[in-house]
Amino acid sequence: MEIDKIVKKQLNEKTWTFSEISNIDTTVKNLSSHVYDTLSAKEKLDLIWNESIGNNMTVGQLFQEITEDAIGVVVAKVIKEHLEIATISFNNSEDDKNEISKRSVGWKSHKERTADEKGHSEE
Repeated sequence: MEIDKIVKKQLNEKTWTFSEISNIDTTVKNLSSHVYDTLSAKEKLDLIWNESIGNNMTVGQLFQEITEDAIGVVVAKVIKEHLEIATISFNNSEDDKNEISKRSVGWKSHKERTADEKGHSEE
């Protein structure tokens, strides 16, 4: 919801006394508090996202930095938990799917293609 619509709605819903309107600081503070309570977290963040906060940094940049740090902590924790229960298998069977093919051991050329054979783009 747009802030101006929220404020106009609040202004129109109440019969204001001259004293309330003339005390502009209090009125602004009260209406601002109502607007803050009405806006979603995303709307609040959108409102200040590009505001500068010293050292040539915006709220958005600081938010990203803090969020990435927090995500990194969670990722490190998950990785640590998985490494603590991880096992290593030194399986020498023929069924090992990660086994290096026998023809590639020792850098032997494949019999059907020689190492100096021209590729399709070189023909």
